[in-house]
Amino acid sequence: MPPPEIEERLARLRDAFNTYLQEHLPREPREAFPRLEEYVMRGGKRYRPLLLLAAEGSISPRRVALRFAFLLELYHTFTLIHDDIEDGSLLRRGKPALHVTLGLPRALHLGDVLATFVWDELVRLVEEGFQREARLARRAFWEIMRGQAEELAWIAEDHMPSPAEYERMTAGKTGALLGAALSIGFSLKGADDTLIEEVFQAGVKLGIAFQIMDDYLNLFGTAAYGKTLGDDITEGKRTLLLIHALTSLAEREAERLREIIREHPRDAKRIREAIMLIEASGAPARAVERAQQLASEAKRVLTDPLLASLVDMAVQRHA
Repeated sequence: MPPPEIEERLARLRDAFNTYLQEHLPREPREAFPRLEEYVMRGGKRYRPLLLLAAEGSISPRRVALRFAFLLELYHTFTLIHDDIEDGSLLRRGKPALHVTLGLPRALHLGDVLATFVWDELVRLVEEGFQREARLARRAFWEIMRGQAEELAWIAEDHMPSPAEYERMTAGKTGALLGAALSIGFSLKGADDTLIEEVFQAGVKLGIAFQIMDDYLNLFGTAAYGKTLGDDITEGKRTLLLIHALTSLAEREAERLREIIREHPRDAKRIREAIMLIEASGAPARAVERAQQLASEAKRVLTDPLLASLVDMAVQRHA
């Protein structure tokens, strides 16, 4: 747990952001807004906004910092809606995924509403003179699309990536938005381009660590995780745990694990069998060790105590 003074600062930033979020959610189209508000306000860690606001460093967040944090969180939410559809996930933040309650057409449309709103607001910020920060956001948005495209292709084509390929994919899918959050915060307080790039790359490493821990919790977490445990087995996700397990298990056990992953099982028995094989391989410990290593590398750049605490949260979390 962070020291009490850090917890208090984070709570103030989270409260300021949540207030801004609720007050500035898009009210149009009218038919979409009530469903959108419920989904966005379900909670979540608000990790990306906290990174940006902590990096910007104001005791009371500046309005422009809140605006960029707001856009990153909405873009993240758009990707969650579409990810749940692409992955066939049933839960999000402990409640039914949007496509489960509304059906595919309306869920897709609500994701499109968020994405369009974000790009519209980003253009406004460019017109107001925040070109450098907008470029960082745009860079992250495209990297997310690249990473997701790679992951979906691996599953469709039955490709098992190497650990390096996994980290490259995750650098886009998860790391880029954390890099954008941190670098936009530093940019808003006047950092030079060299430092901004260093911070972006530290955020990418943090994002990879965050995703490794998310993959770990999907198999070995508790109900607090907020999603269906074992979903990654059903979806055939190429996680670092799976990659390490397949290279560590004896040939017979490795082939059995591949067989289960290819079947995309939904029954608890086969999901549990796959998890037990992964656990027996020693892969979970190796994956967590890599997450901790990446987090330590990020902290060499993110030396501020508030940012360092946020890095620690990524690898010490339970949900």
